[in-house]
Amino acid sequence: MAAPSSTSSSESSRLPWGGFLAVLLVLAIDALGFGRFAPWEELRERISKADYMEIGVAADRMFFETLRALPEETPSVALLGTSRAGRGLVSYELAQGPLQHVEFLRFCHAGLSPFELHALVSELVETPPDVAVFMLSEFETHRPLRLQTVLGAGSPTALFDLAELAGASFVFEHRDTFLGLTLASALNAYRYRALWASAGLVSWRRFLPAHLDRRRDQLSAPFLMTGEPPLPVNILETRKQLGEVFPLVGASLLRAQLVQLRGITLGPHADLQLELTRRSVEALLAAGSQVLLVEGPIYPPAVTLFAEEPRAQFRRFARELKALPGVEMIWLSESGPFRAPVFGDLTHLDTPGSKQLAVSVRKRLASMLDL
Repeated sequence: MAAPSSTSSSESSRLPWGGFLAVLLVLAIDALGFGRFAPWEELRERISKADYMEIGVAADRMFFETLRALPEETPSVALLGTSRAGRGLVSYELAQGPLQHVEFLRFCHAGLSPFELHALVSELVETPPDVAVFMLSEFETHRPLRLQTVLGAGSPTALFDLAELAGASFVFEHRDTFLGLTLASALNAYRYRALWASAGLVSWRRFLPAHLDRRRDQLSAPFLMTGEPPLPVNILETRKQLGEVFPLVGASLLRAQLVQLRGITLGPHADLQLELTRRSVEALLAAGSQVLLVEGPIYPPAVTLFAEEPRAQFRRFARELKALPGVEMIWLSESGPFRAPVFGDLTHLDTPGSKQLAVSVRKRLASMLDL
């Protein structure tokens, strides 16, 4: 009976090593096949145009690869922000005159709240651009907090900062969300599951039980942290009036933007997102980048949909950042005024608006890059 016992003992002693090697193999395949060497350009072409956030995440990966491959002597500028920045900071409008040989990398798409931007910055500092441009306003920092793993926020640093700032009770209350964010930080197959599914290749949406898998539509994701009650507004009447100003904008989009603008309030959500933004700026400065903050415009009559205090708090915060060495700011008073005809809707500039904004941004970037 001794011999079988010896063999069994020998096999069991080898199992942990075999399991450890298997885990390493899985992680290596995940890091390479679903991360660094994934066919991002091909994936982006296959993604449905309706899945705009997945298209944005794929574009982020492509721009990271472009940045890593840039010759050292090529000046680089990273553009960071939501779809407002994507419509307002247009590369071909900026890459003119002395900036025509600058490489512009656009990390701008829907859903990039201060947390998702902080996650992007955590990776961006590994190959820091010469200048990072943030298009920000109270619209980005003072709306309720939403967290979605499908936006590619796979940074342990950003997750730790979020947990520290939000507090233990918040983490426990929303532990399912934090579980998803933690898994997204560890496995690219989960982090990019919606992107692959949208490309029609593999469905990763059942990687976790359905109740842990947030819906892709950013407007349907739940609020996890809010602030003061919004100002009372007659949504139906206001939407009707604005529909006459923007006849080409659908009623559902106008209503969604009205909800977004009314969500601009003071509260713990704003304090959290301002601090995440501060840490993003400080991380870029520590990595050797300069930072340019651009105050993003909102359709002027629409600012009456929220109180004045959030804008005042944002501007105080921006002045604090501007005081840091290496940070510059373009205020609306410098780039504007932005009149009604230059807006495509309540929150996005149209082509004339991006041309107007580009004048101020080009001039400041040329100075910062000594061009």
